Amino acid sequence: METKIGSLIKEYLYREHLSIKELSAKSGLSKSNIYMYLRRNDMPVSLLYRISKAVNHNFFQYLTPVSGDTVSTGDLATLKGENALLGQRIALLEQENAYLKQINRLLEGKSITNYENLPECEAPGRV
Repeated sequence: METKIGSLIKEYLYREHLSIKELSAKSGLSKSNIYMYLRRNDMPVSLLYRISKAVNHNFFQYLTPVSGDTVSTGDLATLKGENALLGQRIALLEQENAYLKQINRLLEGKSITNYENLPECEAPGRV
């Protein structure tokens, strides 16, 4: 079902006891422009943004996703499962990071004094 943004704005203005004249003054839009767009089912994003900002209300929240952009129940379950796995992976990486920090702290106090037994290394970028 298509969202009729003009109707939603009219309903909001009615609930908040705001007149078209007040919206016009707050948004800097002419009353005739506002009336024209309130009769329509669509409007430019920039205009919707100005109206949203003028009345301090996010009208974008009422917009429906474009066909094909919706998430099915099966997809939602898959996404939730992937999210849980990612959460577990993050926890493991945080644990590994804590171990590496602990190792770094232990190594900070150590210094290598016997340079003769070190393997030779090439400088980075050389082949």
